[in-house]
Amino acid sequence: MENSKLDTARRYVYSDIDLSFARLPSTDDIAKKIDLQAVKQSVVNIISTARGEVPFRPDFGCNLRAYLFEPFSEFTKAAAEDTIRLSLGAYEPRVIIDNITVSDDADSNALRITVEYTIKSPDNQSDVVSFLVERLR
Repeated sequence: MENSKLDTARRYVYSDIDLSFARLPSTDDIAKKIDLQAVKQSVVNIISTARGEVPFRPDFGCNLRAYLFEPFSEFTKAAAEDTIRLSLGAYEPRVIIDNITVSDDADSNALRITVEYTIKSPDNQSDVVSFLVERLR
């Protein structure tokens, strides 16, 4: 009986604040993201952060912008994929990485990153994050 109360009282597994700091109109509190959206926000945050950017956490992030200045080759692709895999493995224990794809977007001088992952939860939901890493002009 106690397990059924626990299951109905907690409808989500993971939660985090919304990093856009949007406010809920009814309570004026900061909105939160739950489950799939919370984990997705974290994955994007880790991948898009450069190492050394976060104070007191010099190893946090991926530093993918460094690969923009390298000639794109199989070595560069493998190194970027390894960097993403190691960073997510170290800082996002809620996911199992299924596939990472790094491709060159020569027209815009950018890297196209796609990460497919499964969330460790009762539902084992899968999700995909895809974005461009570009040089600042």
